Amino acid sequence: MADSRPKILLTGSSGLVGSRLFHLWQDKYQLIPASLEQGIDLLDQPTLLAWAKQHSDADYLVHLAAFTNVAAAEQQRGQKDGLCYQLNVELTQQLAQLSQQYGWRMIYISTDYVFDGRSQEPYTETSQPNPIGWYGQTKYLGEQAVQQETNNWLIVRISYPYRPAFAAKPDWVQKILLQLQQGKLYPMFSDQQITLTWVDDIADGIKVMIDKQINQQIFHLTGSSSHSPYQAARLIAQQFGYDPDQVKSASYQTYLQQHPDKANLWPQYLTISNQKVQQQLSFHPLNLKQGLNRLWQLTQS
Repeated sequence: MADSRPKILLTGSSGLVGSRLFHLWQDKYQLIPASLEQGIDLLDQPTLLAWAKQHSDADYLVHLAAFTNVAAAEQQRGQKDGLCYQLNVELTQQLAQLSQQYGWRMIYISTDYVFDGRSQEPYTETSQPNPIGWYGQTKYLGEQAVQQETNNWLIVRISYPYRPAFAAKPDWVQKILLQLQQGKLYPMFSDQQITLTWVDDIADGIKVMIDKQINQQIFHLTGSSSHSPYQAARLIAQQFGYDPDQVKSASYQTYLQQHPDKANLWPQYLTISNQKVQQQLSFHPLNLKQGLNRLWQLTQS
């Protein structure tokens, strides 16, 4: 009997988010993963074209593959031959063109770093991007390429995803937990805002978009609460049985005065609104307390 489940191409399938999506989706969809770990180098033009032709009958392309090291990206600022630009812009543009050619619906995973972080108001899907770092700039160029090159697109911006421990790349929460365990937690900024996102909500939210066959829209698929890193670290400590007073506060502004070369790395205020997802899709991502509780439960099982 033919498999009637939608066929989804998944780039970046071995990454922090992609590997979790693959795990959660493998019974729901026909998944075609693509990553260097599987010997598929999508930056190699013949490989990319052969891979696309082989899977021309796919229904969706979920494009997660990206250069996400913010500090390393900044060292490549302005370099169009750098790996950051090649992955985040050139590959994205080519995949969008192939999506148009083969009729795939393309879901491009973008980032809250397309915003400059200078507004203390929540960023919505209609807020004007103005990325300050090279990573954010390349991801925004990727967004523009997707909208220009294909008629079948969704842009999903995510923010600080966290998940059960992933040895290949610890996320923000896992780094805090490790430092708490070692008693070596750095002072955390109290005058910055970030929006942490439970990774399973990313998987489930995109599934809703696929099931509803939504097209040509931007969504913020992020957690339902924002916190200073200081507040977030205290919540992590409380949930996992550490003394919250182990978390000390520091000033982002003071840090930048001492390290002006770091000004483009981390936007200060990234309060991201997910009201569109909640209202339009009736999908309600967890807030940080709920997500940490879910993470804690998984560590106990």
